[in-house]
Amino acid sequence: MSHWQQPLWNWWFVSAQRRVRQIGTALLVGAPIFNKLSASSRSCSSIFIFVFLKQVYPTVGRTFCSTIFVLLSFLFYLQCPHLPPPIPDKRVSLIRNPQPSSVYNHLRMLPLPPLGSLLSAVLVLSAPVQGLSPGLANRNDGNAVGHVARAATACNGSPLLCDRAYSNITHMGAHDSAFLRDESTGNSIAGDQFFNATRALTAGLRLLQAQVHHVNGTLRLCHTSCSLLDAGPLDSWLSAIKFWMDQNPNEVVTLLLVNSDDVEAPAFGQAFETSGIKDYGYTPTSSNGTSSSWPTLQEMISANTRLVTFIASISSWASYPYLLDEFTYVFETPFEVTSLAGFNCTVDRPKTLSSAASAIESGRLPLLNHFAYTTLTSSILVPDAGDIDTTNSPSTTTTGALGRHADTCTQQWGTKPVFVLVDFWDRGPAMDTADRLNGIEAEARSSSSSGSDSGSAGSRLYAVPGALTMAISVLLVGGWII
Repeated sequence: MSHWQQPLWNWWFVSAQRRVRQIGTALLVGAPIFNKLSASSRSCSSIFIFVFLKQVYPTVGRTFCSTIFVLLSFLFYLQCPHLPPPIPDKRVSLIRNPQPSSVYNHLRMLPLPPLGSLLSAVLVLSAPVQGLSPGLANRNDGNAVGHVARAATACNGSPLLCDRAYSNITHMGAHDSAFLRDESTGNSIAGDQFFNATRALTAGLRLLQAQVHHVNGTLRLCHTSCSLLDAGPLDSWLSAIKFWMDQNPNEVVTLLLVNSDDVEAPAFGQAFETSGIKDYGYTPTSSNGTSSSWPTLQEMISANTRLVTFIASISSWASYPYLLDEFTYVFETPFEVTSLAGFNCTVDRPKTLSSAASAIESGRLPLLNHFAYTTLTSSILVPDAGDIDTTNSPSTTTTGALGRHADTCTQQWGTKPVFVLVDFWDRGPAMDTADRLNGIEAEARSSSSSGSDSGSAGSRLYAVPGALTMAISVLLVGGWII
């Protein structure tokens, strides 16, 4: 039986084991400290404990931290069964009515710490495990429990994808992902997306494409020209993506950057280093791009090399091995389509390839361009938003539909597209076609309307109770130290 088919109780058991170990670590550190310190210092000590936990377990979340806070409050409650009366002297001014009959003092007398502790423990033990920290994920100590924990975790939205090669997955992508048609751009007709890149990632897309221009010594994201639509510096955009990847350690992301001004690799490398995202950069073991050389998603996640970056086009530099020339590894279908009947499966780039068959034989990964333009003048094309519901439709029978285009090319090529680029990705929705091609029903994915720019659906699910337990603990500890 494959590891992702293990019984569900196995996942909960391993998740609970890990949470108990983490809580145990916190209590071993926290209990002695709380026992020795004065009441007024205990709140400050909890901050130190949280910092310690984040160093040991970088992936712990807000709910977990708030649970530890309540557990430590519970220890304090056991040590102080008879709460002190309102404190006189200089601090009386902090409480408007310091009489024992006040609402504040009644709250202090309630046994909230044990209740909060129980609630928090249930929430934390039932929360999905996000995966090992980067430092621990690289360990290979043969621990069977660790193997089950990793296997039970979804990779790019599904446990079914963990053991698949990167080249055997359809990665849905946002074409011109940085160029928005929303209030921030005055709903510019040049915009290709309604939602930004991190919203796209939260909704399940794992490929982000953008145009890069060199302006006054800086790489900027500009649509055709910076006077038309300027989305800001490349490094700022990369920083936002890195933040998202930091919060989602089991996701493999692909970037496709158009090198509009033929800039050399060092300029891109500087932006990747400034943003810090270079640390996630994946370097292939083979320079010819053969599909057999690509690792599985789990291997990339375990090595923490979860970012694949293609640049069209760029020369290889030994100092930046993670910046890959797109057309060494990828071939594309035509991208200037002006009618829904115009989508096809021929090779448009690189020009050196004569057919899709030769491209597949060379080991290049197929990229399906599936977005249409409306012609304003003979030289001006704008994204076709009017037909987008048809264009992004998962239908396999409708002319111009994404589902039909993908199936047609799969039949002609003998393999499914590895990359797909669409405009206005939330319509259709486009992800339905990628899920069908991958044979999955994705987990913990948000819709575009409820997506967050910085976190996963799972983290938002537990944010409210996490905040509630934190508020309870702050109220109680605050009452003891005021």
